[in-house]
Amino acid sequence: MLESIIVTDALGKERGIWKRFIYLLWKARLPIILITFYVISYKYLIDVGIDNTEYVSRLFAGETDYNTVVLPLIMGLIINLVLSILVGIISFLCTSKIDRNLRRMVWKKLVYLPMSYFDNYLPREMISRVTTDTSTVSNLIMKVFIVEITSFYSMYATLARIAKYDGGLLYSLLAVIPFVLALAIIMGKIDFRTNDKVIKQVSTLTQTIAERVANVPLIKASANEKKEEAHGNAVIDKLYYHKIIRGVLNSLKSPLLVFVTILQIVLIIVVGRKYYADGSINLAQWIAYLAFATSITNFLTAKTGTWTSIKSSQGSLNRVSRIIVEQIEDMESGISADDIQGGITLENVSFAYGDKVVIEDVSIKIPEGKVTAFIGDSGGGKSTLLNLLERLYEPLSGSISVGDKDVREYNLKSYRENIAYVTQETPLMLGTIRENILYGVKHDVSEQELIEACKLANAYDFIQKFENKFEENVGEGGSKLSGGQKQRIAVARALIRNPRYLFLDEATAAMDIKAKDEVWDGIKNLMQGKTVVMVAHDSQTLKNADYIYVINHGKIENQGTHKELAKVSSFYCELLQGGNDNE
Repeated sequence: MLESIIVTDALGKERGIWKRFIYLLWKARLPIILITFYVISYKYLIDVGIDNTEYVSRLFAGETDYNTVVLPLIMGLIINLVLSILVGIISFLCTSKIDRNLRRMVWKKLVYLPMSYFDNYLPREMISRVTTDTSTVSNLIMKVFIVEITSFYSMYATLARIAKYDGGLLYSLLAVIPFVLALAIIMGKIDFRTNDKVIKQVSTLTQTIAERVANVPLIKASANEKKEEAHGNAVIDKLYYHKIIRGVLNSLKSPLLVFVTILQIVLIIVVGRKYYADGSINLAQWIAYLAFATSITNFLTAKTGTWTSIKSSQGSLNRVSRIIVEQIEDMESGISADDIQGGITLENVSFAYGDKVVIEDVSIKIPEGKVTAFIGDSGGGKSTLLNLLERLYEPLSGSISVGDKDVREYNLKSYRENIAYVTQETPLMLGTIRENILYGVKHDVSEQELIEACKLANAYDFIQKFENKFEENVGEGGSKLSGGQKQRIAVARALIRNPRYLFLDEATAAMDIKAKDEVWDGIKNLMQGKTVVMVAHDSQTLKNADYIYVINHGKIENQGTHKELAKVSSFYCELLQGGNDNE
């Protein structure tokens, strides 16, 4: 199973990230042909660059023959330029395609993941997965791993060319490489740790400011400005402290690298001079050896950046790969729900969000063709019951049936298409009123049907007052509309689907008394003989219910008709007398 890729050690630290990375590469459909073309082109670019270095060395050594030195050098520089442009274009294409494929893959996963996944993450985190994290991973693939392959070939080809001059030159250079590499790794770790602390503190500062700015009314109402000022200053000072440490270490790193580079050059010159003095190599080879050896030590020193890039990308890689191995909802298996009918039965249903039990051993029957209401204290499990009926979540135990079939027998896509659900939040998408009402509707809708649905939802009149009427933009999340207007659009969206079952979670809570009555007249007109299940708390809405369940702490406390509950339920009586609660 894919979940087996995610493991933790005895301390709870997550392991297996590189196994998931390999799985991610397999799923991402890498542009193998383009990457191969890139590697081959880069290989030729390296070979041409080595040849050019030898031609330049011969030129500096006094060899000026046009046919054997100057012309080949000019041609080599031209080829090098063309290959550099080609390699750059291919690299860009590869990175862009990997980026696109990763984003498509992550976005598809997010769309099909179950609701339970999103309970653990904020929306802005999901945005970061699709945008920033995928880009980081694509850069890791192309600009670190693939580049490293070509870089090691460059070092191999360079060492092979030095070996042609004299084997002793090669061995003397190989003796230095471990020390340079060790220095690069140590400095890379220091770089990563200091940068990581700064990045984390910047993230903390961003979160602190965003949270406080969003809650300015609370801060002012609590007269808590001084405390929040001190809290913000503490976070800012901590960021300052880590940046100072990073700056000091970077300032020390540069002289150290320069000093090490000078020692390397001195050693290379001394070794090269010895071989030149005894006639093992000529002047041109000595100059070429100096250039080659310097390029190798610079290449090894640059591993500081490679280590930092890999470690910095590890977080993004972990987050993206975790999404890829998550289990998505099965939308296609099961029988069609187009002919679904019958009452709804819950038998011994329990459900929990993590360790918090919300529904406990609930058994109820919701009659077909009637209006059934759930009422109860906040957090009692009313909205959760609707979520379970919609199959946004699966019960931990027990079963839910419609008619004589368990809901799990139905195709999930078909099941949801035959149910309209107006949630408590009444979400709207950025776009026009028309687009929001028709969102999710699978059949062609005439203008008359649209108007009729809006009239039933008591939305038509206020829509007509807008300058652009149905083409009016609702703003982000419906910001241009009032709460009651958003609810009426959400109800119109549900009614235009002409569903067999309608679930309403406080769907009229933000409407005035007149609007509620008109909306319910429309619902009863369209849903006559069909099943309506709602969560409500005001007596005006509850009068439309044929049967009512009182839920308290995840259990059914009382049930019955309006008259029956008025006699036995103190909670229901308080509600009728004006008590109100919003879940």
